[in-house]
Amino acid sequence: MALIVGTDTYANEAELTAYATKRGVTIAGDLSVLLTKALDYLETRNYIGTKTVYNQALQFPRILCGDIYSQYPQGYYTPCPYDSVTVPTEIKTAQCIAALLIDGGSDLQSTLGQAIKREKVSVLETEYQDYSSNAETHRALDDILRNFVSSSVKVTRV
Repeated sequence: MALIVGTDTYANEAELTAYATKRGVTIAGDLSVLLTKALDYLETRNYIGTKTVYNQALQFPRILCGDIYSQYPQGYYTPCPYDSVTVPTEIKTAQCIAALLIDGGSDLQSTLGQAIKREKVSVLETEYQDYSSNAETHRALDDILRNFVSSSVKVTRV
């Protein structure tokens, strides 16, 4: 199945293959399926800014930088590195990272639960860790999305 960049995907099959090859990774799964699953994950995130066009198919391109950059003299802030027309390279890279994680067996949208501390099979006894989660952490993916994902923590000043 051929994916359409901007409608079904951010990165295309050739970009995923090139990304994996540069890192010495062999892809076992179907490229289109991996990119689609990676896109499913990326599209569930809460991003800063707004879509460039309200009813566009994907979350990017976005208006990421507000008018704060136009309110101050030139040189006070570094210019916004993102425009509202193109998809940032980091988002395409994030899709490639997510696709490789999925190909490697990671479930990026797994159900959260407590981590198991001790498990006994004979009389079916399971003990869970206190204040824990069994969710995997994917630092490379989290780090590359950090500048785009909106924090869930809201601070109100009184």
